[in-house]
Amino acid sequence: MENSTLKKYQEAYYQIEKQLEIKEKKELKKNLILFLVIIPILISFDFFDKSEHFHWSLLPLFGWGSGLIAWYYTLPRVDQTLPKKVEQAEKQSGIVK
Repeated sequence: MENSTLKKYQEAYYQIEKQLEIKEKKELKKNLILFLVIIPILISFDFFDKSEHFHWSLLPLFGWGSGLIAWYYTLPRVDQTLPKKVEQAEKQSGIVK
């Protein structure tokens, strides 16, 4: 009976982690779509201006773009990280040596 409770707990924990992963991916996708819409508009405003000046539109391009790249690389990947977490928890609890 105890083993089935542990399995239910593990499955529930996996589902919670997977939902968080899906939510993060959706948020990143929304941000990426906004990036792909807004940045070209800013660039067009900047480059169609006839005066000689610093191209300020490159600042949000690189700033926002680098933030999106960092966000992508720090996304939770449950299928890769959860087995490692389970193994660590089992070692700490003394279940596996």
